[in-house]
Amino acid sequence: MTNFGWEIRATSGIAVVVCAVALLAGCSTDRVVVAVPADPLITVPSAQPAPDPEADSDPFLEARAALQDYVAMSDVIAADGGARPERIAAMVTESWFEHEQSGFAALHSAGLHQEGRSAITRTELTYIASAGDALEVAMYACHSTRDVTVVTATGTVVSPPPAVTLLSVYVIVDSTGARIDALVPAADSQWCQAS
Repeated sequence: MTNFGWEIRATSGIAVVVCAVALLAGCSTDRVVVAVPADPLITVPSAQPAPDPEADSDPFLEARAALQDYVAMSDVIAADGGARPERIAAMVTESWFEHEQSGFAALHSAGLHQEGRSAITRTELTYIASAGDALEVAMYACHSTRDVTVVTATGTVVSPPPAVTLLSVYVIVDSTGARIDALVPAADSQWCQAS
């Protein structure tokens, strides 16, 4: 795997974010620490982004499809209470899989599972960078949990309020396909409200 080394990455996959918010909602006394930058080093796109000629490029389309597949599989694993996280391994880079495993393990050990499906409601290409035989595609994405409920093993609802979160998504595209390399939630999700 190519290590691009951009400093704006953090350690918070969708499962980690869902689990941490649910745990912080009061369903457990266990502490879960999620590394989310206090002031993410991203610029939130304008409410009316200018058309991007590269937005329909093949790497961007591959990256968007990879993100949709990743979110769908993440929902399936979260619905199973974090069991068998290896099902997502082919959709993410090796280094990101470590974060996925820990997020799903926290969900599993807390006895939580997800009902309903989350959705990506909007995407915008940020950049495509080349490094050897691979490309890194970065995009903004709006991740909606409006149709998601998090419940305990006994059926108690511990869901945080429904939200649409702005994410910076990094996808590695090479000859083997497209794989999620990092997700970074942003503090400001005003851009997503239009979606």
